Amino acid sequence: MKVIDKKSKYRSIHVSGDLFFTLLTVIVLVGAIIGSLYYREISAMDFVKTFSIADSFYNFGETISFWNCFSYSLMKNTILIVIIFLSGLCLVGHSLCIATLLYKGINAGVSLSIAYSNSSIENFIIPILHIILDTVVSTFVLVLATKEGIRFSNKLFRLVIYNKIDDDLNKNIRLYLLKFAILFVIIVLLSLVQSIFLIFIG
Repeated sequence: MKVIDKKSKYRSIHVSGDLFFTLLTVIVLVGAIIGSLYYREISAMDFVKTFSIADSFYNFGETISFWNCFSYSLMKNTILIVIIFLSGLCLVGHSLCIATLLYKGINAGVSLSIAYSNSSIENFIIPILHIILDTVVSTFVLVLATKEGIRFSNKLFRLVIYNKIDDDLNKNIRLYLLKFAILFVIIVLLSLVQSIFLIFIG
């Protein structure tokens, strides 16, 4: 009788890091397409509209301040990265990580559509630049976070499946925390740059 090595079987379906990153980015792009095509219906949903930077931009209007822009941008991206972080600590956190990326894409599509619909030709460039800056950088950070979250979730899953305590578990946890701390710093810097951009240009 042929014995199947579960561990080697698991490794046989391993996806390379670059391909994995690309697949996660595609999920965001799919969400952006959905958000753009159906933004009139989606934007009416509070859970999307609440975290739309375009919605914030038009609500604040001319009175938007440095602190308002900074705190709003930091809050909405921090919530998403915290969800991914906590999902990575779960054995089956993959689906929530993927759903968070899809939400990010939908939000980006809705934001671009709101900016396009509500802006005149003269006032179109600044909101779009804000949204593109936020979308490109935060998407890059969230995709990296999702990649790390899913990988760590896989490690925890293997520990349970093989009923084996990894000697490097504490080291892996510290590394996981460090990576997310660095990603959070990037989110803070993004919020700072957006706020400075608003003061001097927008």
